[in-house]
Amino acid sequence: MSSAPARPSAVLEFVGLAASRAAASAHKDMKSGLSSLASISLTAMMVGLLGTTAQMITHTFYSCGGSWSSCDAPIGGRLSGALGLGAFGLFVSVFSYCSYRYLSRRIEAFDLEMKVVQLDLLNHLSLRLPNRH
Repeated sequence: MSSAPARPSAVLEFVGLAASRAAASAHKDMKSGLSSLASISLTAMMVGLLGTTAQMITHTFYSCGGSWSSCDAPIGGRLSGALGLGAFGLFVSVFSYCSYRYLSRRIEAFDLEMKVVQLDLLNHLSLRLPNRH
């Protein structure tokens, strides 16, 4: 059983479709963890603020025992400990946001590079395939 050779336009169309599918698959794989990173960036600061508030209420003000005048000196140390949670949440938030932006830009650059390589491949194949009408 002999099969007729494929037309050059059909080969180019098939290769272009396969390259587009491969690029879309790679894009999906790279983008899969970015939504989690964005969520961490948005919620880390709020969790740090919640921890700071909870620690201030439970350890700083309730430990005074009702006498505010006797509580002035120890409050400073307890407040600085409580603010550490907020600072840590802010650090995690800023770090994850910067990582998200960096990885997003890298994915965009990769997508552009994939399009250029796909066009180069199709151009190279179109020059090498025999021209039959």
